[in-house]
Amino acid sequence: MNADEMQAMIAASHGLTYYQRQSIRQTQRCAMQSKLTLRLDEEAIEHAKAYSRHAGKSLSQVVEDFFEQLEAPHEPQELPPVTHALLGVFKRGG
Repeated sequence: MNADEMQAMIAASHGLTYYQRQSIRQTQRCAMQSKLTLRLDEEAIEHAKAYSRHAGKSLSQVVEDFFEQLEAPHEPQELPPVTHALLGVFKRGG
């Protein structure tokens, strides 16, 4: 998929449901992935790994789902189970 096709997909995604946008983003992820290093409390890491195994998703996908929910706070909807399970897991601070 080239950049023009991805832009067309993004433009067309407005007005779609959360799950429809997720499907489009999954397609986009195949072409646009980057590495990220996070420093977290060991207990939080173990909880997140256990949750991801239970949910049948990679830890990367669980974290991405969480941050995707943060980018659209204006959309009133119930939090997906992944995001709800992560609430309170991460502590603020350095």
